[in-house]
Amino acid sequence: MGSQAKLLRSFTRVEPQTLSFVIFAGCFLISMALLAGSAGSLVSLPSLSSWLSAHTTPPVSGAQENPGPQHPHPGKPILEYLLLSNHRRAHPDLGGRWGLSSPSSKPEIKQLNLLKRGTMNIVVPRPFCLRWDLTISEDGTDTNEEPQRKPLCDTSDRRADICDMEGDVRVRATSSSVFFVTSSDRNASELQQSWRIKPHPRKGDHAALSRLTELSVGYSSTHQEDVPKCDVKSSVPAIIFATGGYMGNFFHETTDLVVPLYITSHKFDGEVQFLISDMLPWWIAKYELLLKKLSRYEIIDFNRDPLVRCYPRVIVGITFHKDMSIDPARSGGVTMFDFGRFIRSAYSLERETAIVLGEKQEEKKKKKPRLVIIARKSTRKFSNVDEIARMAEWQGFEPVIAEIKKNQSLGEFARVVNSCDAMMGVHGAGLTNLIFLPTNAVVIQVVPLGGLETYCWSDYGVPALEMKMRYLQYSISVTESSLVDRYGITDPAITNPQAILAQKDGWRNWTSIYFFNQDVRLDVSRFSSILVHARQLLHR
Repeated sequence: MGSQAKLLRSFTRVEPQTLSFVIFAGCFLISMALLAGSAGSLVSLPSLSSWLSAHTTPPVSGAQENPGPQHPHPGKPILEYLLLSNHRRAHPDLGGRWGLSSPSSKPEIKQLNLLKRGTMNIVVPRPFCLRWDLTISEDGTDTNEEPQRKPLCDTSDRRADICDMEGDVRVRATSSSVFFVTSSDRNASELQQSWRIKPHPRKGDHAALSRLTELSVGYSSTHQEDVPKCDVKSSVPAIIFATGGYMGNFFHETTDLVVPLYITSHKFDGEVQFLISDMLPWWIAKYELLLKKLSRYEIIDFNRDPLVRCYPRVIVGITFHKDMSIDPARSGGVTMFDFGRFIRSAYSLERETAIVLGEKQEEKKKKKPRLVIIARKSTRKFSNVDEIARMAEWQGFEPVIAEIKKNQSLGEFARVVNSCDAMMGVHGAGLTNLIFLPTNAVVIQVVPLGGLETYCWSDYGVPALEMKMRYLQYSISVTESSLVDRYGITDPAITNPQAILAQKDGWRNWTSIYFFNQDVRLDVSRFSSILVHARQLLHR
């Protein structure tokens, strides 16, 4: 690229009169060649590049004599001849015999690379004229075109709009505005671009985002009088995001905010400040340990901040991949396994790995693996939890019946879960506590009636495996659901749950029946085989 730049600069120093004469002479020679032969015939041309060299003397260093035609290596100092053709395909003789490069972004333009010296016979299907202000990269694109600037905001993702600005960025919370201050080298249309963003990864979900503050993101020129002046200048980046949405549900708190915030902020290693819009004080208190692990700086209540804050980089919104999951290809190689280690570190959880049965030391202690049974108190609860606990003990587990208490901190409950080697529960937010389990623990998800197998697998099965845990899924029989007593065994709600979805207001009725009005009474004899399998997994 350096030698190409020198070549281009040398041509810019050519006197205008000489430059005009060169263009005229080149086109004249080409026209004479076309008049001398018919289409498709071979026409002998003089060495135009040598002739140009005598008149313009471009300082091309390191060029070698080469009397014969060959395809020059891309990126070397070369002169470019553009074949202007009405055809949309390259002429086969040119492409095969004389090194026609790949077509440019405009199909009607074909590039033919000639070396500095020598003569060559070429087939000329159409008139062509000379250009020397062009160099071609290896992929056939014009490298002299000014690269397009990346927009401030990416709104292409279905779940989250993300704005990422690096430079002079000013945040004025009183007007819910973020300004990217730039010089006058940007054109007027660019400076007029703006975006309206709700920085929460529930894009398109009106129920979740209806009450959230919308932020304005756009350009501002340094010459504009209304550019806000900085009250506080920070040397670290900032991330702006909103709480709200479906907070109060542990699954949504984790998949909608905690995991996306980790994806977005972990790369800063604590050197980042959080500005939280529509901030819920109880959410901040609940996740205080996680927030302090991700940022060493004061959390700013965005909606109550009277100051104009200036940062070298601002990210508006947090990145969402999929529910309770991280895509390593999009996160720079970071995985849910890394997230699990982060969680254990943030809450100072002692156990990194689950028990391995069969080890001599454990046999001496006669230590049983601990099984935490998530005992829901409202919908989808176990109606025979004590019977389940007795079966678990009979199968060699130490059962721990647990559900987070109203005044219990998340850190305290995390330590209870981390002390266990296996977890079981009916599909629901309580299973989100698997993030506190040690590596190699076993997760058992009980699938209630309603055709929920796919939801259960994607919500908790995939995350468990990505965190290097073992996973078992148990679908209850019809007789294990409380819905049988309510509807009868022949009702479509029992025999054909998909028919409920097909009805008017099907989704609402479906969730009402299978999510909010169903409990589970496990057939412990049938379920015992799952416990046997879980214990076998802990031997590995």
